[in-house]
Amino acid sequence: GPETVSMLLKLKAEKPALVSLCGLNPGQTEANFASGGLGPVDAQVLAPELAINASLTSLLLQHNSLGAEGAKALAPALAANASLTSVSLDGNRLCGVWDKDEDSDSDDSDDDDARAGKKGTYDATGINAIADALRVSASLTSCDVRRNSISGEGASQLAAAVLANTKIEKFNEIPIKEMRADLLTKLELPDEGIGVEGGLVVAGLMPVMASLTELNLSNNKLCGVDYRGGTYDATGINAVADALRVNTSLTKLDVRYNTLDDEAKAAIKEAVSSKEGFELLIKRHRC
Repeated sequence: GPETVSMLLKLKAEKPALVSLCGLNPGQTEANFASGGLGPVDAQVLAPELAINASLTSLLLQHNSLGAEGAKALAPALAANASLTSVSLDGNRLCGVWDKDEDSDSDDSDDDDARAGKKGTYDATGINAIADALRVSASLTSCDVRRNSISGEGASQLAAAVLANTKIEKFNEIPIKEMRADLLTKLELPDEGIGVEGGLVVAGLMPVMASLTELNLSNNKLCGVDYRGGTYDATGINAVADALRVNTSLTKLDVRYNTLDDEAKAAIKEAVSSKEGFELLIKRHRC
């Protein structure tokens, strides 16, 4: 709890010879805490050391349960750190919700319906704090926040921060550096789970991609939902539709398996309706 965190941080202040409370060593370049069972308190302990660490370049925190509170604790440290280039926060319940089938007590059930759905209460404060950090970071070039049920204002803020920071080269496995430089004729991102925020980033970069002819965004939770549920958010797919309307190079788009509703499908179809010979893959879906 908070008392434990305060005690540990006080101990660190009183004993400078105690190099690290969380296992960071002097000169260490990668810290791998993936699948470590970490929660918000662990993030609160890690944050002060991360803020002043001058050697770390890679921080792997994927598949933990940091939650919104953990994200808020880490965000200022991510903004302050001057050496860190890559951070992975994939699958951390950063918005306070998670899939039921992540819980150990659902593993024994053979009923898909029993495991489907979400748990928790949506809280965008943590992901908004991460967006603020990405907006000002002078060192980060890669960030992964997939599988955190990001939607609404959180997704919009995050995408805007990524697009505004020209140092960022990769986000949610999206090759931003190559996209900005218009180096791609085909962009293949199937099954990456880039989410609503990823759809917004791709759409935001499409205007500078004059060489792009094929785009595969299939099975990416572009509307924030899949067979397990979620909160439907058409912001990302609508942004893709808007970008399609003014794009003149694209000849093929695959947005299957994204659980688009009828309105979103209609928007995409309308956006390419005047493009002769355009190949649109959209009909199939998983739900």
